[in-house]
Amino acid sequence: MIYKIAIIGCGVIAGSRKSVYSFSHMDYFSKSKNFKVIACVDQNKKRLNGFKKKWKIKYSFNSIRELNNSDLKIDIVDVCVDISNQNLIIPDLINLNCFYFLFEKPFTKSFKEASKAFKIFEKNNKKLLINYPRIFYNYFIFHKIIS
Repeated sequence: MIYKIAIIGCGVIAGSRKSVYSFSHMDYFSKSKNFKVIACVDQNKKRLNGFKKKWKIKYSFNSIRELNNSDLKIDIVDVCVDISNQNLIIPDLINLNCFYFLFEKPFTKSFKEASKAFKIFEKNNKKLLINYPRIFYNYFIFHKIIS
């Protein structure tokens, strides 16, 4: 099965710049046969268009609501926005016809905010995942040591 992904936020961690170390989300997704990024969302039109062109993504949207109004079938939403905006977009994310939501770390500014978000996702029968474990992978530990 190939999972169809929408990326929310087209900045550095999503993959706006090519990294020699392949730390970006798009670096990983583009190397896997199990994932296909079919859509990207960003409010900054210049960044959105550059990201879409660079990674050859078929669909792009200026808002989560635009994505929600499309007929796209998305399996995973990869949220790559700044921590200060993550809680603000949760109401729009919940309305997407998608089950899995992958968030970049840090997830929220406080445990209270995180608990509230988890309850919202749970109430709406959606899975919230946080991209945290990779900081423990040997490659990342080695890179931190030599940097």
